[in-house]
Amino acid sequence: MSKTIQVNYGSNYIGYNNDGYFYVDKDGFEGAVAFSKAPIIRFQPVTIKEDGLIQVYVNGRIIAEIPYKLNEVQLINKWNEERLRNLPQPEQKEEDTFERNGLIVRNSAYIQAKIFDQSILSVRDCINANEVIEILLRGAYKEYLVVTEKTLYIVKKGFMTGHLAGSGVFLVPLTQITNVSVDYHLTTGYFTVSTGGVENVRKNFWSTDPNVDPGKSPNTISIAGKNLFDAFSQACKIINERLIPNAKNVIEQKVVVTNANESTSNKSVLDELRDLKELLDDGIITKEEFITLKKKIIESR
Repeated sequence: MSKTIQVNYGSNYIGYNNDGYFYVDKDGFEGAVAFSKAPIIRFQPVTIKEDGLIQVYVNGRIIAEIPYKLNEVQLINKWNEERLRNLPQPEQKEEDTFERNGLIVRNSAYIQAKIFDQSILSVRDCINANEVIEILLRGAYKEYLVVTEKTLYIVKKGFMTGHLAGSGVFLVPLTQITNVSVDYHLTTGYFTVSTGGVENVRKNFWSTDPNVDPGKSPNTISIAGKNLFDAFSQACKIINERLIPNAKNVIEQKVVVTNANESTSNKSVLDELRDLKELLDDGIITKEEFITLKKKIIESR
């Protein structure tokens, strides 16, 4: 299995083989990333009306951008279709999960059963296939909330979200989320993701201003009707009370040296700090969490 395309008038390329992706990015850097690191491919701009970028993500962070020209879109689409057909299937991660259209879903996942299959098809190309879906909901328009054990995604499609073609994807590690919430009045409202790096402006369901319309804002989802209000309110409870704490607990268990294993650990403080820096560089923990955990490691020795 191998397929490579030359783009940007032959100045750059991206391809894949049995091991992963390889490329020459916009800076002329020649790189590669293994499938074991669960890379995600995205395309900007999603409207496909101008020259754009093929972006390679690992752990929510862009590691490479490969430029392409407008007249190369047809070539890129053909390559992408072949890529999706040939991608290795993710391994089943736990006994209480099932596979649906290339994605792993928890049996106990919080979903909208009537539109579940349609929703999976709409988001499958935007989600890390090696993560387990815990929540999958659709908002008032083609706006999808997908939450795995590691990451929160908001996927937007269609005219009402400002996307004439393609998808808009907002993703953030759960460890970097301050909280999620629902703002609802009378019959309409919106779901919001709050992080340290996102400034939240009050939204209005009926507004046509892209800065105020929750359908067009990357970190919000439009809500209309009590059923959606109830669904997204329950999702907030699951995310705030279970998924975010669990994700942060996993990180702390990985990087904090406890008194119980201090005597048997073969890692030096320097090794632990290097591992911690990798988590920061990969976007799994924030700078503030890095400082706190670094202090704990040093103090534990």
